[in-house]
Amino acid sequence: MKARKPDQAVEHHDAGSLTLIVPAELADERLDSALALSLKSHADLPGHIAVTRSKVARWIESGRVVINGLVVDRPGMRLL
Repeated sequence: MKARKPDQAVEHHDAGSLTLIVPAELADERLDSALALSLKSHADLPGHIAVTRSKVARWIESGRVVINGLVVDRPGMRLL
């Protein structure tokens, strides 16, 4: 599936927390790729920094990503 710029919601909680709603069109993408693409699509937000897929993968591996209340640690997991 060719990734395209998504129309997801983004919500800032504090300096270290961000909520993303990943659109259905990114289903079956790798988690790290989907998050990196989602963050890239919001590059115009204040305080936004460039994020690579490998950086997102490190965040995931270190337990900094939560899906539906559960910490995930596998960057290559496929989104459903």
